[in-house]
Amino acid sequence: MELSEGVAGGTEGGRSEQLMTLRVVTMNVDGLGEYQASPSARMDAVLAEILTAMPDVILLQVVTAEMHAVVRLRLAPEAGWKVYRRHEITEDYFNVSAVRLAVDTVQDKTTSYAFRASDNGRHYVTVRRKGWTIVNVHAESGGRAEQRDNRCAQLLHMSRVREQESGQVCVLAGDFNARAGEDLCLCAEGWRDVDRDGEWTWRRGDNAARYDRVYARAMGSGAVECVRVERLRSVWDSLSDHMALCVVLRVVPPTPLRAGAVQASGAPAAALPAPCPPVAPPRADIPVVKIASAALAVDSAFCARAASCLRHLEDESWTPDAVELLDSDPAVAWDDVPTECGFKVARPLRSGGGRARADSEQRRQDCVAYAKYRKWARQACGITEAELKEYLKRVQALHRDRRGSEGIPEAFRRRNVKSNRVTARAHAVLLCRVGGLRRAAAGDDVAELGEGLRGTCATKEFDRLLAWSCGEVEAEFARLPLRMRADLGPAFYFDASAEHVPRAAVILVLFRRWLFAQSAAKVGAEDEWNRLSSAAVAGETDAPLRFALDGEIFDVLPAEIPGAGATSGTSPSGDPLSRAWWRLAWDAACAEVRRRGCPPSSCQLRGRLRLVEARGEGGAVATPQVSCTARELYEKIFKIPTDEVLEEANHGTKSSS
Repeated sequence: MELSEGVAGGTEGGRSEQLMTLRVVTMNVDGLGEYQASPSARMDAVLAEILTAMPDVILLQVVTAEMHAVVRLRLAPEAGWKVYRRHEITEDYFNVSAVRLAVDTVQDKTTSYAFRASDNGRHYVTVRRKGWTIVNVHAESGGRAEQRDNRCAQLLHMSRVREQESGQVCVLAGDFNARAGEDLCLCAEGWRDVDRDGEWTWRRGDNAARYDRVYARAMGSGAVECVRVERLRSVWDSLSDHMALCVVLRVVPPTPLRAGAVQASGAPAAALPAPCPPVAPPRADIPVVKIASAALAVDSAFCARAASCLRHLEDESWTPDAVELLDSDPAVAWDDVPTECGFKVARPLRSGGGRARADSEQRRQDCVAYAKYRKWARQACGITEAELKEYLKRVQALHRDRRGSEGIPEAFRRRNVKSNRVTARAHAVLLCRVGGLRRAAAGDDVAELGEGLRGTCATKEFDRLLAWSCGEVEAEFARLPLRMRADLGPAFYFDASAEHVPRAAVILVLFRRWLFAQSAAKVGAEDEWNRLSSAAVAGETDAPLRFALDGEIFDVLPAEIPGAGATSGTSPSGDPLSRAWWRLAWDAACAEVRRRGCPPSSCQLRGRLRLVEARGEGGAVATPQVSCTARELYEKIFKIPTDEVLEEANHGTKSSS
């Protein structure tokens, strides 16, 4: 491990009383970005804004040498500051940590660590002062698989920093570049994101993310709490593409032991036992089954729409002209047929040359052709007639060389060469497919999944995946478990045995994993979902097809699982993501029941978990219904009940058989 160390002024001495409150400001100053002002002028303006927050610690990332000179001048020892940085760097930028000096400051100890696998010279700088360990972080950026792997390895390394800091309050702050779910390793080690529900801190154009974060973790018997979070918006846009994040952390000391009393005789009495710690208010019951059922319903609806949108995508010869019109389908009036893309030809060419007004037969054919496209767009993609006509107008305005690619994500594009031109109608079909998928991703808001999971949040995630290049999609496909790659075909009407798996199907699977991951977070099972969805081999499960908690039923039937066929026992075949979610829902419900469990002598049972009948062939009931209390189920949770136990649970008496 490569380390560089620096020591602040002062004499070596015993540890002074711990600082109880710490105000930290972190900001990526984007030293290599192009702005109207020079780097030195921007740095001076940034510091002027940051100092108005009266921070104790300033953590800066992407600082250049020109900017560093300004930092050393503005935050000089004469001004009451001490500045630290790493000296052995491989890039033109680095991290800078500045701490405010104090009269009783003991010796500060600093170290830095460079991530060896980083292609961008990423590193962190650690400052230890008066019971606090403050780590200035700049993790790997980028969305490619290799960059994401490097970033995850860096976060995993930083999650173990606290192991070397006995008794210290540890703070990780800076630009983590972390996407949703990438900080699971930090959460698993007890780190708390103090601004977990906050808004973006980085924005460039229409793209925004919460890259700048602060994680805290107390060591020993004390605790640390965040009493304030503030974003300094004035520095964004003109001075950097990041906002500055200001947090105030406070140490919560442990409850002290009561001192020993003195008896009347003067002899010291035995020390009184420490008072019981205050009981934390009970955590609200989590409606696990209600959330799990809502997530499964949302996923099923998305899969159904996605399958219809993608059907025939790989068959370039297919067009909606193959759609069959029924007598019940609404007719199209000649006046409603658009002229774009050749649907209405008012004066078609005559066989002998010249043009003439369209006769009744020509008008009927035009109406039928447009009606087929309208029906396909509505039924397969959920596109309204007004939206279809808007797409046709956009296509009509395109040069023929731009067809197949303009406004189409790379994973859906078609080659447009002279020997095989993409027609105007074919380009409109691609627009309908993409528009239908985006609408399916947004879906309807589901209260059980929490505000923001559907709608705008889901659309942003889906658009992020659509923006990937083909190389990025293929790299992510290679990272999927083999069982998931093999099942891409059945789930979305593609031939899984073919050598080429459509990139569009990969994007849909990645979006579904994200959707389930967000839902898993609602029941506190992020780590378990990450494990189940990434496992190379699907594990065996004894979960029932139907179970209930708090009156809500989770029902896994073959018809509800994309690509599912016949079942064998209680293991639905088909889509591995749905099977993984089925397993997680059962495990989370069992964990919730165990959490609610209470002593046998207590009658305060909150909630009842019922194992509803398993279904055999044709939907027939295979086993009787079981109903038991939370405590009873807790004791039997992984045991298969015998007929005797089932009868006793239902009637309170043993079976005569």
